[in-house]
Amino acid sequence: MSVKGALIAAGVPRNIATAEAPRAEKAMVEFDIATQRRAEQFLAQVCHESGGLRYFEEIASGAAYEGRSDLGNTQPGDGRRYKGRGPIQLTGRANYKWAGGRLKLPLETKPHLAAQHDIGWRIAGLYWQSRGLNAPADRGDIVAVTRAINGGENGLASRRAYLAKLQRVDCRPTDPLAGYTTSEVRWIREFDQLRRRDANKQRQEVLRFVMARQRKRLWKAAQPVSGGGDGRGWTYGHRRDRYNSLFARST
Repeated sequence: MSVKGALIAAGVPRNIATAEAPRAEKAMVEFDIATQRRAEQFLAQVCHESGGLRYFEEIASGAAYEGRSDLGNTQPGDGRRYKGRGPIQLTGRANYKWAGGRLKLPLETKPHLAAQHDIGWRIAGLYWQSRGLNAPADRGDIVAVTRAINGGENGLASRRAYLAKLQRVDCRPTDPLAGYTTSEVRWIREFDQLRRRDANKQRQEVLRFVMARQRKRLWKAAQPVSGGGDGRGWTYGHRRDRYNSLFARST
């Protein structure tokens, strides 16, 4: 089973599940929502909040949020401008500013970015992590998770129904770094974290140098024996995926 299969089992239309599963998996791995209990709880909440992944933008205009200082909506038009977007419905200027700062995206000045599906999934993962929801998910406490997301228990029956379906299948995301060496995983994760935070540029350069050296080793090893390789080619040991990942981060 996979996240795609889990979404289909939960009742998400196959075409939507096919499109959304890779984005969901990437965000789930990024924000450590990778165990069965965490994944099933996360997907149950997201499926409820987005109407089975049909809606990544609130249907209502957002006018009801106008003047909501608790959401940071202090300027005329903020209610509509910062309406709910993404699979967990990011709402309000203050929350757009917060999420944009954490993800290094201009969400406050370009709020419609939050409705882009790849960004929406990352916002959902960030929200989950920032609220410490792995802990109640590990306990199987759907009520605590729901209250943290909803502020109450609205839609709890629907969330439970999604969860019951997801508990019957494997919801864990596939690790995109599976098959990489321990060192490669460490370099990539550290580099990605530093780049997201725009931090420690000197360390980023060191990691780029190390990853460039490793991809050159992979290139040489993948060549025919006559070219200095070992004869096992690009398909051996996930070499092509590893090379492409390291290349993207070291050039």
